[in-house]
Amino acid sequence: MERKAFLAVLATTITLFVLILLSCDHSLFSANRSVRIFEVSTSFPGDSESQMSRSINDDTAVKHVYVKVFNDDGVHLPANTGTEITELAFDTVNKKWAATVSLKSPASGLILFTLWAVNESGQHLYSGSGTINVGTDGTSLTIYAHAGYFYGDESPGGGYVIYDKGNYDDNWRYIEASRQDFSHSWAGIPIDDFYLGVDGSGNVYVEKNVDYVFNSVTYKKDEIVMYTTEWYWSIPDVANPPATGDLSANYGTLDPVGAGTENNRLLRLDAIGGVTPKITKAIGRKDKDQLVNNERRDMAKTLGGGNVYASDRTTVLTHYEPQVINGYEDWFVPSKDELHLMYDLRAYLGLSGKYWSSTESLSTDSPAPSKIITGSTLTALALNSWMEDFSLAKDASQYHELRYVLGKVRPVRRF
Repeated sequence: MERKAFLAVLATTITLFVLILLSCDHSLFSANRSVRIFEVSTSFPGDSESQMSRSINDDTAVKHVYVKVFNDDGVHLPANTGTEITELAFDTVNKKWAATVSLKSPASGLILFTLWAVNESGQHLYSGSGTINVGTDGTSLTIYAHAGYFYGDESPGGGYVIYDKGNYDDNWRYIEASRQDFSHSWAGIPIDDFYLGVDGSGNVYVEKNVDYVFNSVTYKKDEIVMYTTEWYWSIPDVANPPATGDLSANYGTLDPVGAGTENNRLLRLDAIGGVTPKITKAIGRKDKDQLVNNERRDMAKTLGGGNVYASDRTTVLTHYEPQVINGYEDWFVPSKDELHLMYDLRAYLGLSGKYWSSTESLSTDSPAPSKIITGSTLTALALNSWMEDFSLAKDASQYHELRYVLGKVRPVRRF
């Protein structure tokens, strides 16, 4: 009898415990278990230089403060809000900006919190960042904010600031570089069915037990021919240059910092397609009549979007949406000088090998293009564009390269 009584009491206790659990706020319980809720607040650096500026916590020009979370690879971890970022509120008692950051998915490992403050016009006034090692450092973080951005600061797009113009003329001041190369999968794109296939990552590889020759390079079975991060310019239509540019004026694409967005507009306007159905080096800078045979993998249109027109230049055949990277869709291929701004940050950005700029070459450029096609009637302008090899010394890292050479692209954006 005593055993039955004990079991009855135990059963009642278990039932009550279950009922208590059912009455708890399970959203908080599960969220804490999955480590997706963090407390963030702002503070002001204590160094003497920063003390000369106004603090983010007492600057009345600050109207909005935001925080965005990234994993250790620089990939955005969306917040559980409509905008997928978290807006802080001003704590009038403690005199600081603070917020509870609730992520859509559980976080693990080292994660980065990037913070920025803007005025009523959306101009960036303060920035800061901090990290938490999930499972080790707790769930509370104080971010020290300083005025503006410094070269190499973490930026809202998950990369690093590479340029400060010093003012908001033309509605932008800073340029940030993405932490990842631009990648576009070949999956679903028609390619050479006899020789080539697509692997699970979207890279093109030699499919059958035969050799495949591309740009005078022989590839064996199962070798990669083109990675998802590789791009080429292809030869432009020299006989029919774009209507918005002049053959003697670099097709309108220019070198300086700040020219990248216009360069990309011109490239998107005149490119034939957003991607290349076959790996060729055919003419592709200008949209003419042979839309299928001349299509190429176009870096500017694939990244920034745009229309593919029929030969009448008014009928839209295909529309490409801009690529969204870490919540932004205003990325572009940097100009020659914008690309060079990344050199000293190449280790942080993980830059290695050859990268294309959005600047085409002039035959009068100095130094003159060193690579031409023997016997060709095309000018150096038609054959070369500016590229940077980050494995070379800084003063020799930029040079003219033949347009059908494979290179990578590192996107940038202005804010």
